[in-house]
Amino acid sequence: MHIPRGDIGVSLPYTQFGFRGGLTARPVTMLRDRWHPWAIGLTAGWVRGSGTVGNPTSLSPGGTDRATAHVDMLRIGMVNQLWLANKRNAFHLDFTIGPMRGPVTDIPGFFWGTHVELAAGFGGWGALFAAGDFRDGDTHVTFGMRAHALPAAPVAALVILGMLAGGALSGGGM
Repeated sequence: MHIPRGDIGVSLPYTQFGFRGGLTARPVTMLRDRWHPWAIGLTAGWVRGSGTVGNPTSLSPGGTDRATAHVDMLRIGMVNQLWLANKRNAFHLDFTIGPMRGPVTDIPGFFWGTHVELAAGFGGWGALFAAGDFRDGDTHVTFGMRAHALPAAPVAALVILGMLAGGALSGGGM
């Protein structure tokens, strides 16, 4: 969901795809040489989100729609993990918070904001997540899945082809 500031209209549908990588470690495990459920780490990623169509006069009759360009964002985050079992590919809960850089609707340039994410994952193979990117007057809220590159490749290819067909990947946006 793309939730822009009030002068472009109401909350709008939004899709995105991205690439993310990172590294986590279990400091208590390393110090005491025994398993501990807590891990901490860093992550970085790039995301391309679809453009949106907004109606600045959506509350009054006769308004015209206007399209916004696609959104490219960079994210850096600190990951706080809680592993629920002592197995290599166990279930874990992740909380990520950190800075992000991206455009704000209808304002040229890039701006810094905050990225927050809550995820439930299975080892390094995949996760379901709820995330938010918060910049002045522009918010993106996403619910989705992420996966390791091998199982995600077919799904990612379909998403990218769909965005290409819809014009979200062109240089000028929608």
